[in-house]
Amino acid sequence: MRYFPHIFCTFFSLLIMTSCSLVYGQDTVIYYVEFQEGQNMDVLSTTINTDNTLAITTNKSTFNSFVNGAPIYKFEKAFPLFTTTRLQRVYLMEVPVSYNITPYSQRSDIVQLLPYNEEIPVLVMHDEPNDYIENLQEDRPNPSLDLIKAPLAWSITTGDPNIMIGIIGGDFLTTQEEL
Repeated sequence: MRYFPHIFCTFFSLLIMTSCSLVYGQDTVIYYVEFQEGQNMDVLSTTINTDNTLAITTNKSTFNSFVNGAPIYKFEKAFPLFTTTRLQRVYLMEVPVSYNITPYSQRSDIVQLLPYNEEIPVLVMHDEPNDYIENLQEDRPNPSLDLIKAPLAWSITTGDPNIMIGIIGGDFLTTQEEL
């Protein structure tokens, strides 16, 4: 009986997510919108219109008139818990795929407009080294790993499931404030 609240919360969350996906089941795309330094954008209020778009009121009247003519389904801070000034100027904006986003990128108060790409990482747990063989076709061991005695490490331990390692498959900014 003590698990009842957790089961109820899980069921209720799934019910809400299902109903939201039915309401917002249209083809939309989400963008990161970064405003210029010194352009402190504060969302004062949002109202849901009858077509499920948002009517947004901010502290910038020129932006209000511009944004309220667009079919926007989401407009919120992308990183509300971060304290760096740059990340506080970044918002998430969801619009229909067919919507022409070009006027936003041409505004002087917007630094950049980037597509938001939410990929769910695939976690793979290896029970044996998968990088020891240098050339899989020729089945040759990697001499660099032999030099540092890397294969010996697997005889000592094969890892701890509580330790997560992230591998970046692309470029990253070493000057990023959050690093």
